[in-house]
Amino acid sequence: AARFRFLEVDPGAILVEQGKRAPGLFILLAGGIEVLLDDKKISELTVGDVFGEMSLLTGGKAVASIRALSKGYLLELPRSDFQEVIMTHPQVLAYLGELAERRTPRVQAEEFVDLHLDMLV
Repeated sequence: AARFRFLEVDPGAILVEQGKRAPGLFILLAGGIEVLLDDKKISELTVGDVFGEMSLLTGGKAVASIRALSKGYLLELPRSDFQEVIMTHPQVLAYLGELAERRTPRVQAEEFVDLHLDMLV
């Protein structure tokens, strides 16, 4: 727990940017957060939700952007501490892996729909 940083964010703040590596793993404590794929809202996150895990687990770029809808409070585990935490707490790795697996089909479905709508235009 000591590795997490407390963050206060303003409405409109971009916490994770699509196409860039996530700066850390986030836990939403209070406020509203939206998930954007190619600047289109695909989901909202609620208190207790975790995000940033997909980029951290793959070491790649974030597949979606995460933006604050309102003033919010979060915990952030910086990317530099993430690897050590998952190596010493395998249950965290298992939980985040399952979460990423559940989220991947949703993102892929949104990309598929967008691709086919673009082909129709």
